[in-house]
Amino acid sequence: MYITQPHIQSLIESNNAIPISQEISEKFEKKLLMLPWNLIGSGLDWSQIKSTQTHIAALSSSQADRWIAGTALKHDSHLIFWLGSDEPCIASPLHHAISIIDFVFWKRPGRQLMFGANINNTVNPNYSHIMEYDGGDRLVAAV
Repeated sequence: MYITQPHIQSLIESNNAIPISQEISEKFEKKLLMLPWNLIGSGLDWSQIKSTQTHIAALSSSQADRWIAGTALKHDSHLIFWLGSDEPCIASPLHHAISIIDFVFWKRPGRQLMFGANINNTVNPNYSHIMEYDGGDRLVAAV
């Protein structure tokens, strides 16, 4: 399981991420199956989803905050990193999560998906607040 990778465990042990149940992963997958996908299988078809994009390589903290404010994630406290329906997710406070996306998905090839949530004592996922990382530099998020 990817969640047992040392770099993910280091995030959890340092309180920079918390594990989220596999049940939430499974529910997110069901939501994903209802969305449009590129015909070549390379991720969501963002041309059919109202969205905005940015490049994270040169994104300062304040620029990241401004970009998030223009996305559906703006009302979420946390970003949930989806590691597949067959294992738990991890969540990190939204504004911190943007800075660790590349680290979280290190060693995972291809496009990676995330979604928003509000977490206090319970996890309240917002499955339509989707974001995709291309594995390089580009983030796309639903608005």
